[in-house]
Amino acid sequence: MNNHMKTIYAFLVMLISLQASAQSFEGTIRWSAKSNPPDARGMTGLTIKAKGNNLITVVNGGMMNGAEMWYLNRDTKVMRVMRPQKMFAVMPPEALAAAAQASSASRFVQTNETAKVLSYTVRKFTGEIKMGMATSKVTFWTTTDLKDDQHVLARQPDPFGYPKLPEGVTGVPLKIEIVAANGTTTILEVVEVKSEKLGDDTFAVPADFKEMGK
Repeated sequence: MNNHMKTIYAFLVMLISLQASAQSFEGTIRWSAKSNPPDARGMTGLTIKAKGNNLITVVNGGMMNGAEMWYLNRDTKVMRVMRPQKMFAVMPPEALAAAAQASSASRFVQTNETAKVLSYTVRKFTGEIKMGMATSKVTFWTTTDLKDDQHVLARQPDPFGYPKLPEGVTGVPLKIEIVAANGTTTILEVVEVKSEKLGDDTFAVPADFKEMGK
């Protein structure tokens, strides 16, 4: 996997960060992903399901199609779920800590630019994120129109790379632009925000799944 793809996948589970507000978001958020030049190995989108203190992310398309990361009970349990194999793996705390130490970010700066994503007004933040030896210029477009008083989506550690939104970025990211050192550009953008009731069984590992290593 090249450095740019590693950077893209590092964003898979830190795409959304919510401020303290009046209500908790429950439902599904869908993202699209496009790269220039196009890369058949890259994802085409991402699906996030959230309820209470639980969150699931699913990769759509590309070499990681169907990959699932689960964040349960305020991130006290982080898992990778492999449905075709009917297996799951619990991420050890030391692996999450190592991923966090391997990444760093500049302080992001808010600009005066605004735009619209779906029906939401978004503000622009710019900066750089370094993952290993690769540094990318990153732009976050965020909104304060989505609410979540429990910060469910802000607490997710990232086993793929940078563990949280960089310092200086506030609100809910609805669009992210990533430019690698070689000029390759990837744009991640929310295409649907669906508030809906999700059953508790959505966040329960099926009984016939086995834990890896046991």
